[in-house]
Amino acid sequence: MRLHSVIEPARVRLHGLPGAQQCRDQARQLLKEEGGHDRLLELAALQLYENAVRGTSAQSAQPEIPTAPGKSPPFDPTRSLSATAGYTAGLACAAAIGGPLGQSVVQGLADFKPSLLWEPSANLKLFGQPQQIDQVASQLAPRFSLSFSDHEVCVSGSVTPEQRPLVAQALDQLRQRIGAEAFAHLKKVHVRSYLGQLGSHGGPIVGLAYLGTPHAIFVAASQLHSQNAFADTLFHEFGHLRDAQKAGFFSNHYASLSPGSPFGSGGDFDYVSDYARTKPTEDLAETHSHLIQNWDRIQQAPQLWIHANGQLGKKLSWILDKFYDREVPSIGTHLKATLALIDQNQSPFSNREEFQELLQEFLKQYKPDSAQEFSAHDPQRNLQWKFVSELAAKTQNDKPAPSWWRSQLHRLIGD
Repeated sequence: MRLHSVIEPARVRLHGLPGAQQCRDQARQLLKEEGGHDRLLELAALQLYENAVRGTSAQSAQPEIPTAPGKSPPFDPTRSLSATAGYTAGLACAAAIGGPLGQSVVQGLADFKPSLLWEPSANLKLFGQPQQIDQVASQLAPRFSLSFSDHEVCVSGSVTPEQRPLVAQALDQLRQRIGAEAFAHLKKVHVRSYLGQLGSHGGPIVGLAYLGTPHAIFVAASQLHSQNAFADTLFHEFGHLRDAQKAGFFSNHYASLSPGSPFGSGGDFDYVSDYARTKPTEDLAETHSHLIQNWDRIQQAPQLWIHANGQLGKKLSWILDKFYDREVPSIGTHLKATLALIDQNQSPFSNREEFQELLQEFLKQYKPDSAQEFSAHDPQRNLQWKFVSELAAKTQNDKPAPSWWRSQLHRLIGD
């Protein structure tokens, strides 16, 4: 993997910030748009303004302006950008300003036309039309490229030199897990100051995948605060892209909504997050991120992660099969028999849900061939934990172990 083609905006002094009209004139020249494209021009002009803010050398000397009220006001597409807390906070984050925006920056924002920037829909209030963001960011935003052995990804937006390794690591992790063929569908990652908000009173959108831009992912600059946050958003949004791709782009349909899909159903421990419960498409995206982040663990113990893990295991198996053509080993005879006994309460667990809860806790810590620590504070829980530990060892390759199952069950529940 190689980083190259770094394009940064020229550095200017704060008093030299361009006005909104100056940015529009420059955008018209750069995009060669003569009129009739007001929305695109306004978005391009704002990008040029953000470039100038990012390139200033005296941001910290400006007086502080509050950027986030205690309570989010109702959505209003006519509200000035200078009074839109989500945007000003996002710009401060993207421009690496260690605090609220300065007075000069805020005054400049007041002259832009928010009604030309918002793309409100029933559920999402998008700040910019994604296809136009893709066009503007690809031409005018700061950007750099990451070259892999057989593919290149362009990353646009306000990513500091210190943050570039973080982005590169997450992309490389995704590629190593899903393979070069699937990874080749991702060509651009746009890091944006602000993507919009969830509903009329919702919080900020942190990531976006859009049917009209099938090779691009949009991530809010706020997600660059940590490796885990950025990677989680990237893996989640790539799940949406694969979901749409497998159903055929531009069809307004997703594979996760097809008949027989396991998403959108299950018990308490079959969803990896509360957000996954909102709808099947989000269940898939959240499960996809969970799969990528735990890829090595799942490869080490597929019987436990998939076959013993209830409906969640079926979701993981579905993604591996449908998205990445990865063969999932069939459930072993002895594991199948053990799970049946657990379903019949013939084990240390009162029911299958209790077993799955402890299994998931166990899998977070489980390392093959390492000793497991047990606590004597709760003998019953210690017994359950030991059972799962021994189960893990016996199901690595589903080696025949009928005598082990028989002796365990006899010891635990008697004849």
